[in-house]
Amino acid sequence: AGMTLGLLANPIDLVVTRAMTQIHDMKGSGEYSYHSVDANGVIVMDRAPTPGAVQVVRQICGDIWSKDGVWGFFAGAWVRALSRIPSTCVWFAVFDIMKSALLNR
Repeated sequence: AGMTLGLLANPIDLVVTRAMTQIHDMKGSGEYSYHSVDANGVIVMDRAPTPGAVQVVRQICGDIWSKDGVWGFFAGAWVRALSRIPSTCVWFAVFDIMKSALLNR
């Protein structure tokens, strides 16, 4: 169940992660804040309107779709799903130990 959920929720998590980490470099569009780095390596943000959540999600989904198609939304999904295996094994081991301990009182 955890593995399946990991696969199904991956597109949402991928878009959210990119929205939190991606710098929207759309210079000249007038829609997004433009971030640049000055000569001293300091990030400078020009005063442009900040996009709303819907515009950011649309932009990210459009980028993913145009570059990789539908499979782009599942980038890293197998790694995420397979990472659930160790935690599930530990959960069942602890459950079995606790069940045995409680039954043998």
